[in-house]
Amino acid sequence: MGLSQDQVCKVLELCEKSALITEIMEALDWKHRTKFRNKFIHPLLEAELIEMTIPDKPQSPNQQYVITEKGEGLLERVRR
Repeated sequence: MGLSQDQVCKVLELCEKSALITEIMEALDWKHRTKFRNKFIHPLLEAELIEMTIPDKPQSPNQQYVITEKGEGLLERVRR
């Protein structure tokens, strides 16, 4: 996936309550939205660790991301 375990966990923690991409970017100190989406969001979506709150409108300005059951399981295993 190209992400460190710490990076994955941080995004998953932020998505425990639904979060906008701008909120996640700010927490990880990223400025470039497209690069952030390609490096973080797309791989986590493909791995089914997070999901969109508005899947039929991926470009919506109101789009938020929330952790999935699979993501919760991973986060729980890492926290042990």
